[in-house]
Amino acid sequence: MAQETTLAHVVRTRLHSLENRRLEEVKREETELLEAQSAPLRNYLMTYVMPTLMQGLNECCKVRPEDPVDFLAEYLFKHNPAML
Repeated sequence: MAQETTLAHVVRTRLHSLENRRLEEVKREETELLEAQSAPLRNYLMTYVMPTLMQGLNECCKVRPEDPVDFLAEYLFKHNPAML
């Protein structure tokens, strides 16, 4: 009886280990897929959004306006490269 319990425990432990490895593999594959699919968006943001946004955030830190959100919104409207 004790041998059966030990064998069942070993089997359960191995199954659990296999399930964990498969789950980790699925998570890794999903992460790789999401990264690949998001690359065009990240490239767009880094090329067209981040430069102006970073300048606006830097200016906001220098000026320290009472309403930083409004200040940043106005800055982005005024310094939008597509509108210049």
